[in-house]
Amino acid sequence: MLLAVWLPQTWAQPEDGRGNDRVGMTLHNLSVSGSGEFRSLTINQVCAFCHAPHSPKPLPPMWNRDDVGQTYIQYSSSTLITVPGQPQGSSRLCLACHDGTVALESMRKLPEKGKGNRSDRRLTGRGNLGTDLSDDHPISFLYDSALYAASGQLAHPDTVPLPLEEGMMRCGTCHDPHDDSLKPFLRMPSKDGELCTACHIPKGVDWDWNTSSHAISPQRPRGAKPWKERKPQWQGKTVAENACHNCHTPHNAATPSRLVTDVEERTCYRCHDGRVADTDIQGEFIKPSTHPVHITPNPDHDAARVEDPFRVRLHVECGDCHNPHAVRTDEPMVTVNAGRAGGFGVNNRAPRVNSRIIGVPGLDAGGTVVQDIENQYELCFRCHGQPGQSSCETGRCSTAEAMAHTRVDQVYNLRDKLDPTASPGLVSYHPIVQNNPHNNSKNKSLRPELGMNSANTLNYCTDCHNSNESSAGTGSGAEPIVGHGRPTSGSGQSW
Repeated sequence: MLLAVWLPQTWAQPEDGRGNDRVGMTLHNLSVSGSGEFRSLTINQVCAFCHAPHSPKPLPPMWNRDDVGQTYIQYSSSTLITVPGQPQGSSRLCLACHDGTVALESMRKLPEKGKGNRSDRRLTGRGNLGTDLSDDHPISFLYDSALYAASGQLAHPDTVPLPLEEGMMRCGTCHDPHDDSLKPFLRMPSKDGELCTACHIPKGVDWDWNTSSHAISPQRPRGAKPWKERKPQWQGKTVAENACHNCHTPHNAATPSRLVTDVEERTCYRCHDGRVADTDIQGEFIKPSTHPVHITPNPDHDAARVEDPFRVRLHVECGDCHNPHAVRTDEPMVTVNAGRAGGFGVNNRAPRVNSRIIGVPGLDAGGTVVQDIENQYELCFRCHGQPGQSSCETGRCSTAEAMAHTRVDQVYNLRDKLDPTASPGLVSYHPIVQNNPHNNSKNKSLRPELGMNSANTLNYCTDCHNSNESSAGTGSGAEPIVGHGRPTSGSGQSW
């Protein structure tokens, strides 16, 4: 009964009352009977490494370790809307071993049989988080209704099926130190993203994580598995089963901000190199004409969806065009699809976005930032349509310079080249933003079988700027590959 009074909910004994037996079967058994690499040579009491029944540290739950007053570097990122404090409560107790600064047998009160045989061995390996927690999931912040309202991407704390000790996110929210039946000491399965989505609910105006490809794809690796950070027993068999862990890791992340498993495009290439996803996107980016995602690390890139295109230098990474929490398989964004069953067919959705690029920011035809693009050209305008400059900033791009291209109207901003409202002098332009009244049935140069000689027909940018491998154009690839690579220099034309 005494333990029931002292132990907070996150540290209570298992309901079956066999706490010692259950912990004894885990790596938290540091006694001589333990099965792990780290165990004592003399101490046979399982609970003594953490708890003392008499003269404990005046902290629940009868703590048998000293707080050495360590200061930790906490997680931070541009998308974090709260400021984590120094570890408190049960988190402080976990770090008494897991920061690697204190010997595992450094107890306040040694059992009688262990006196005089104290080891100074400290935790090493993946279990040692160190004192720099910037690459670990944030802890020691208040998870309340105010945070829920400010985020828009979190579950309400009243619905979170995990313990929030004193309303705080702590180590014990995700981990149960007494029960390792869900490895590693998890309170909920990580399979299918169940543990992560207990708190995180990525969603937008027209998209939801639960329907995204990364949440539901049945694809399996062909060859080496891409989830190398995870022990084999923690891995799922498919993309859907690994879910959040396809890209993120809660501890020791290679890219601390947003806890990404690798650096920029290398995270995507783990699956999108033909080993898991059907299309080898990595192979597309070794072609001479590509978007330069290969600049790694890219100091100008921030994976936050709130990037202001007017305040950051021009750059491109996979996440600038694709929202990994939203992307889904969809029709190729081309007006005329040569690979469509039954022959040529017109996609009358142009220039509307589809699920391949949904949920990303851009610039509309008027040059205003939009957080969720509705038209494909708004994504392209994010770099290629900024007011007063081209995609080569204030100068002309190399292709125009090399070929001595000179526009009579001196309009070099791509957005202005396509919008007669902004540039009234335009006469000839492709109907991306609006239809050119000169491109109607009187224009005999348009192929009538394509159905594009209508005054109402609009085009996608990727009708012309595309991969030579795309089955939607003249290529032989099985999948449409938009905006990734061409074997020739220039602007990546696909026709």
